[in-house]
Amino acid sequence: MFGTGVLGGNSSSPTNNFVEPTDTSSKGTPQAQPTLEIRHYTSAPSLTIDTSKSYTATIKTSLGDIQVELFADQVPQTVNNFVFLARDGFYDGLTFWQVVSGFDAQAGDPGCQAGQTGDSCRGSGDPGYQLPQEKPGSFDAGTIGMANASQFFIALTGATQFDQFTPFGRVVSGLDVAQQLTKGTPIESVTIQEQ
Repeated sequence: MFGTGVLGGNSSSPTNNFVEPTDTSSKGTPQAQPTLEIRHYTSAPSLTIDTSKSYTATIKTSLGDIQVELFADQVPQTVNNFVFLARDGFYDGLTFWQVVSGFDAQAGDPGCQAGQTGDSCRGSGDPGYQLPQEKPGSFDAGTIGMANASQFFIALTGATQFDQFTPFGRVVSGLDVAQQLTKGTPIESVTIQEQ
């Protein structure tokens, strides 16, 4: 269900999501499809957020937007990691790979991309680095937590099973959208607002 309970971020540039075939004139495989390439970073990102400011994230899906208040002053490393990945476009095109109605919706595995074929989506992916859970805590419906450095989940109920993970935000609008998510719902984008 959840990953290993580690989180993190990186400052180097990721690889492209797809590698286009280089020789389109050959008589090889007709209509060759791009090869899925998993995005990875070489290290966690440096702390660049300002913990005296407020951060919100808007997770845009085809079902609507989910707006999340981030807890930058309480868990700065976790929020910094999420902000870095979101601003770098890491989440764009990934899917909610696990959705359990009335329990949780989880996304952020770089192997779980919209429109992919094959079995690269196993729910165990990460961005190429790990950080320990910063401050595990309790979860209510709408609390957002971090697992496997890039994977985040939205609790759709309060459950003690989440308590080993770091809560780093809460849904302030769009909980009804989160409750409608299904396995494979793509993330169009995650944008960050700073005030």
